[in-house]
Amino acid sequence: MKIRKEGVLGLSAVLLASLLFVVSCSPITQYSVDMRYRPGFVPDPVAAKGTTVVLAGFNDLRKTEDNLVIGRVVKFDGTRVRVFPKYKTAAEAVTEGVRAYLVKSGTSVSPQTEKWDLQESTIKKADRGIMIGGSIDELELICREEIPVRKYDAKIKLTFVVADLRQGRIVYRTSAESSSSMDFLLFSEEKMEEQANSVLAGAIERIFFSSDIKEKINSTWRDQLNPAAAAPEKKLTAGEEPFVHPEDEKPIIDKRNIESKDLN
Repeated sequence: MKIRKEGVLGLSAVLLASLLFVVSCSPITQYSVDMRYRPGFVPDPVAAKGTTVVLAGFNDLRKTEDNLVIGRVVKFDGTRVRVFPKYKTAAEAVTEGVRAYLVKSGTSVSPQTEKWDLQESTIKKADRGIMIGGSIDELELICREEIPVRKYDAKIKLTFVVADLRQGRIVYRTSAESSSSMDFLLFSEEKMEEQANSVLAGAIERIFFSSDIKEKINSTWRDQLNPAAAAPEKKLTAGEEPFVHPEDEKPIIDKRNIESKDLN
């Protein structure tokens, strides 16, 4: 039995079209974006040359049911589709973004990322070093499908914490917020990705553009190099006398012996 070639090709085309139609009509259950900070310039140094900086992984402190979710797409009918990070969690993306900024600025950063819950009691002390950690307090990406455009909104709030590893104490804490909005004719994951990376860059750069965090890092490092100059003066309790090193003691003059010699 001979089968015409034209008939086989026609049947294949029909099956392919049917498959594409089914796929296009299948409901989309989630979207994903590659959240990543890419420094587009060479920033000024954050710390003086030779400073030992340890980076701690950022903590995701958002009050959400699922911290893997970083946003949502609101469809015409009100249906909400969740947005997930494509390759890394939000906390990992922020941590790597901070590392990328520090390295790009010429700051020497330890290759190992530490775990820290931002409490002084859990700081692992070292002979020297500055630790930078922080948290994600807010993060939200939203795309609303409206007519005639799609509305994109993104916002993020980060907290940065600087710790003195020699003293085992927190020396600086600050926060920064960044937001962005835009309208576009069509929906695309790429547009949401642009918004996510824009606000991430804005928050990180806003933190390090401030001279306050740089001054605190550098002054803390100088104190570690010269601990005697940074040591606070000890307050004496009632009845306590200051300690005097034997070499610093001055001879006590006995006035009675001098007077007796003058009389003779």
